[in-house]
Amino acid sequence: AVGGRELKRDEDLAWDEVKRYLAWTPLPTDEALLRGAREVERRYKLAWWDSMAVAAAQLQDCAILASEDLEDGMSFGMLKVRNPFTAVLEEPLAAYVAQAAPLHRPRGRPRRVAA
Repeated sequence: AVGGRELKRDEDLAWDEVKRYLAWTPLPTDEALLRGAREVERRYKLAWWDSMAVAAAQLQDCAILASEDLEDGMSFGMLKVRNPFTAVLEEPLAAYVAQAAPLHRPRGRPRRVAA
């Protein structure tokens, strides 16, 4: 009887963990995912599970796939792989220089303009 209560508690803890992942509203493993994974596997010569991850990210229109198993910087169309342990996952800021006009005229006497 004691073992049954411990098993029940372990099952409840496991289900609590599952519920945490369900909050992400995962997509089902359906025909579209399987066909996409097969195409990725054949085209890029990836392992099946890596192909599944890439295909799932593509189906959800992700821009970045965080993975330590794939090479950092790999691209699959619009999807880019980033290693979460070595890469910066944010996009770089746009490079521009703002040039504002001076708010006040310069101090001192005005310069003479040559005639």
